Amino acid sequence: MKLAFTGHRPNVFGGYEENRPMIVDVKEALYTIIHYGIQHGYTEFISGMALGVDIWAAEEVLAQKLTNPTAGVKLIAMVPWEGQATMWPAKSIERYLKILNAADEVYIRGQLVTSLPKLPVKTTDNSNYRQLLLQRNLDMIAMADAVAGIWNGDDGGTGHCMKHAYHTATQRKLKVIRYNPRTQEWYK
Repeated sequence: MKLAFTGHRPNVFGGYEENRPMIVDVKEALYTIIHYGIQHGYTEFISGMALGVDIWAAEEVLAQKLTNPTAGVKLIAMVPWEGQATMWPAKSIERYLKILNAADEVYIRGQLVTSLPKLPVKTTDNSNYRQLLLQRNLDMIAMADAVAGIWNGDDGGTGHCMKHAYHTATQRKLKVIRYNPRTQEWYK
C-alpha cells in the first residue's frame, strides 16, 4: 500500500533552522506516521519533494529503509517540474539530489523516469509553478491509499491538497491522517 505526504514549508514553522521546537515536533510526527504505516502494511511512501515536510518525510523513509531492510520500504519521489529546486540554497539542492538518487521511483510531471536527468534544470519561465505543484498533489493523491498531512488548517498548497484528499476519501477508499503542528493534535 502507498502513503503520500503533504505539509508546509519550513517558514510556516518559524524558519529553516531544523532545531526549532516546532520542526523537531513535526519530524517526530513524521517518524510516528512512517513507523505506524510500516507496521500496518504501507511499504511505498510518496514525497512531493518540496522543502520542509516533503523532504523531511523522504529522509525518514530512507532512514527506515536502512534500519528495517526486510520491510520492503520504498520511496517514490514526485517532482512537479524539472526546475523545482532551481532557486533553493545550494545545501538544499544537494539534499534534494541525494534523496532523488536514493529514491526507488522518480516521477517528473506525473511521468515515471527511467534515468534521472541532471536536476534542477535552470529555467527562465516558472510562471506556471503553482499549477504544476497542484497537479503534483493531485497525482500523489491518485496514486495513494492514504494521505498524511502536516497541516495547520491554513489555506495554500497544503490546504488544497488536504481538502482534495478529504473529498477523494468520500469517493473511494482513501485514508486521511492529519497532524496539526500548532495544536499538536491528530485527526483521522
